Amino acid sequence: MISREDYIFTVGFSGNTAIVSKSMKARYRRHTAVQLVEKGFFKAAVNMACYDNAQDALERILQIYNEHNSYTLDGSTQLKRIFGVLESLEDIDRVLY
Repeated sequence: MISREDYIFTVGFSGNTAIVSKSMKARYRRHTAVQLVEKGFFKAAVNMACYDNAQDALERILQIYNEHNSYTLDGSTQLKRIFGVLESLEDIDRVLY
């Protein structure tokens, strides 16, 4: 299974391999989900909230997203879909930096 920090800074997937941004991980690893989204890192923020199962953080991210976009999302399911969040972490067996 993938570690929390690797999952947060995953930028994409190739099969069962997570592709992780090593530079983002090194620079922003101590930030909260809200701090990440305030810097514009929506995918990392959504990944963090999903990994931590933090509904309150997801709702705050959704609120910030809707404030800054003309197309508003109805809920966290759409937010996860738009940023390509994978919730089945058991399928990830390798990490590539």
